[in-house]
Amino acid sequence: MFTIKDFINLDLIPWAKNLTEQSPNMNRKIEYISVNDLPLDDFIRKNEAVITIATPYANDPALMLEFMKGLVDAKASIFILAIPSDEITLAEECKKYATENGLAVYQIPWIVRFADIIETVLEKLYHDNLDIFKELQTELLVAFLNNKDINAASNIISKTLSCDTAITHIDNTVIGNSKILDDMDKIPLETDKVAYGYLYFNARLTGKSTSILRHTLSPLLSLWFYRDELIEVTQRAAKDDFILNLACGSNPDSDEAIRTAELMNLQINIPYACIVGRISLKNQYRKEDSEHWISSNIIQIQSQIISIAKSLSYRIMITHDHNMLIIYFANKFSSGKTKISAFLDTVEDKLSALFRNIKFSWGISEIKDTPTNYHNYYLHAKLAEELCSNDLKLSNRYFYENTLIYTMMSILYADTEFVSDSYDMLVSILEYNKNGSQELMETLKVYLTTRNISETAKMMDRHRQTVIYRISKIEELTGLSLKNPDDLFLLETAVRLHCGL
Repeated sequence: MFTIKDFINLDLIPWAKNLTEQSPNMNRKIEYISVNDLPLDDFIRKNEAVITIATPYANDPALMLEFMKGLVDAKASIFILAIPSDEITLAEECKKYATENGLAVYQIPWIVRFADIIETVLEKLYHDNLDIFKELQTELLVAFLNNKDINAASNIISKTLSCDTAITHIDNTVIGNSKILDDMDKIPLETDKVAYGYLYFNARLTGKSTSILRHTLSPLLSLWFYRDELIEVTQRAAKDDFILNLACGSNPDSDEAIRTAELMNLQINIPYACIVGRISLKNQYRKEDSEHWISSNIIQIQSQIISIAKSLSYRIMITHDHNMLIIYFANKFSSGKTKISAFLDTVEDKLSALFRNIKFSWGISEIKDTPTNYHNYYLHAKLAEELCSNDLKLSNRYFYENTLIYTMMSILYADTEFVSDSYDMLVSILEYNKNGSQELMETLKVYLTTRNISETAKMMDRHRQTVIYRISKIEELTGLSLKNPDDLFLLETAVRLHCGL
């Protein structure tokens, strides 16, 4: 803190003479400095050091008293006078007024340039402000880490700067109970050159100090502005990962999955259909540009779809994988297809209004009232979407029930003899699972999807040798070879009929 004592002891001032009858409070702080003359109007700030050429006032007590009254009313710190003769004597009424009102009045040598004084004092004040701003920075960070609200931040700034403050959103909506006063200045609060709000204050700072204050406060106050958004983004990312893991084959019945779903307020024990939507752009964009646009906007698209589902009272779980949306749509078998179609109609209408060049192709899994087989439904919806996007004769939606493989499975399932024979192929694996681990059938399902030992090991998070052992065990139990295309086809057909794939 820069004080009257510090000012008097400046090296560039060889002497300073107290013109009043009593020694003033030498520890009173100085926050500003100026060269001024009558009329003062409202130019003087609280705790300001005011310098003037005393010639007009030295022999005119009335003018001197008027000057002093203006400084006292403004709560100035010190009145500094200089005159060519270096000889000043205050009238008794001026001495008495200054003493009674605690105004320090000093004479300094005429030879000292006012410009040098101002430059030196401003430099001192600047470094003082740096220290104050560092303390402010620390105090705000501690408040944020202690989960204090933004009103607490405003109070800390107000106390540190000894002024009124108000914090607003970018639209000037005041946060908390503060008010924007007529005498307040404002500084923009911004990150990456994008303003997110404003700080209003009525402390009179130099331009340099104001700039430092802005750069000090902008990143700190952004923590409060973006905390809720960060929490939401983090929760959304965790949900995205959880739902994507379900689609990729994680077990929804595991204790961990059930606990996680409860924490995330997700219902995973009800029937869902899976919808896979692939995003693309209508115009002929370069592949890199199209992918960049989709990557930059897919979270916003996802949020819009969540909002649409909420407005229609539909329960969904949604995630994405690159430019592909994965939606689990809670349904009833009797009305599932109609509701899904109506939902996708609304999604396309609203998103097309927001993003004119966007287009979708959709694949929809089977619709059942039984517990959701997340992985299989995802694969089936993905297959339907791929058939949809690769066939120009189709509309932009395709249901799994319309695929050839679905039709084939339905025909085979109607053949009771084949159903019985195909089940016999799996009995040994199922019996082995009952007596020991459930992982043989899981390994077979993943392998039938990947057709690759290493990929199977990666998806199951198992060592490659473990997968090789299990494949060998499956071949031993069934008498079939997974290297033989015919045997592989029979096993896949049996698994699709009896265990789902």
